[in-house]
Amino acid sequence: MLKLIFTLLFVSQLSAETPFMMQIAEKVISQDFSTVWPGLSLKECPTILITGEGVYAFQFKGLPPGPRASGFERMKMSPHFNWNGEDAFLFNLAPLDPRDALHIFVHERFHRYQSDHFKKFEPPVGDYCDTQDPANLILSQLEEKLLVQFLRTGSTEILKDYVALHQERVRLLDPSSIEWENFQQRTEGLADYVANQTFGDNNWVLDRMEEQVKERNIMERLVKWRHYTVGATLGIALDTLQVKGWKERVEQGTSLEDELEAALPISDANARVARLKNQFRFEQLRTQCVKELSDYENDIAALFDKHMKNAGITVKLQLPSQGGVSGGGRSRKILTLMNGHILTTEDTSNSESADQKWSFQTQSLPLIIQNKKGEREFKLESTIRLHVDGQSQSMAGLHDRSFHTLSWTGTTTTFTTSLPGHLQFQNDTLSIQFD
Repeated sequence: MLKLIFTLLFVSQLSAETPFMMQIAEKVISQDFSTVWPGLSLKECPTILITGEGVYAFQFKGLPPGPRASGFERMKMSPHFNWNGEDAFLFNLAPLDPRDALHIFVHERFHRYQSDHFKKFEPPVGDYCDTQDPANLILSQLEEKLLVQFLRTGSTEILKDYVALHQERVRLLDPSSIEWENFQQRTEGLADYVANQTFGDNNWVLDRMEEQVKERNIMERLVKWRHYTVGATLGIALDTLQVKGWKERVEQGTSLEDELEAALPISDANARVARLKNQFRFEQLRTQCVKELSDYENDIAALFDKHMKNAGITVKLQLPSQGGVSGGGRSRKILTLMNGHILTTEDTSNSESADQKWSFQTQSLPLIIQNKKGEREFKLESTIRLHVDGQSQSMAGLHDRSFHTLSWTGTTTTFTTSLPGHLQFQNDTLSIQFD
């Protein structure tokens, strides 16, 4: 970060009244990324950044960088946002912690590059199948502890310990779980790596990894969240080892784990694993994990049971068939199940399509169940009145029908769309699908 702040001493096209974060953002967008990731340039498309102070546009043809009037301040993110006839990247910094905001912007912006340039970038078809294996859970935690030690010391020996332990863990996994982990590290992990390297300081990844290992319950992050920091740290490790061409090979489909193992061949893996298991009291941790795993599964079962018993109708809300949906917010817990479904509790968030024709807001919604396609299931009060094609409609008199516009405002949810679709109401379940 200091390296970028020093660049602000040079001439900027922005006025002196421009918020300091936007001055830094201008430098981030216009800098040379060749040493961070070959071929990456944030200048290849225009950028729109939304802040609490206003909306700022960068790299638009014929427009100097600076504040702009707009009507999309509520939007969270759109990788391909059409504005003034140009394909722009839109991102809302306002809800984020200022210490993380620009890192997260770069993370999300790199996803657009990945989508355009990475091979084998489609999500795996299979599920993560090993969430209930105590050995997998404990070894995953030990891997994280070793990576924290590496970030602190830069030790190659610690990386060799990590490789040995990871090889031991991978032997326990179903092939679909291995494919899932490699995909998450190539996507989310490398996006965190690029964000970290943009600001030239490993402390961002280290701070997040240290917070992660403090949390003993790894079940909540096993499938998804641990791969952000693990993937970023593996990228840092490959740089530390000065592995040539690893970024190009990973872009073509090689996994980060395979790159690290090729760079650090070890002949004493069994001895290393035995020493590490003894050092970290593996068997004792596994015994504890069996009980924690049982408690975790009971908690999830209780959430489902409470959800089914809650008064109201069940809503199954499909995403728009065209274009993406972006959003943001907060929740008490986000749990990823082995079938890829995500449970979010006490959710307060806003999601909106890029064309602003589909919008869904929640306010302390007790539970949302989201499947791998992004379709959401939640409870809605049975007294709600829908507005279908401009007409007020009670649930009691609702029949299967098509619609052109649909909206409602409830106690915990608000929804509006001007996209054509179809309503189906049967057995106290309302399904909303789009053409």
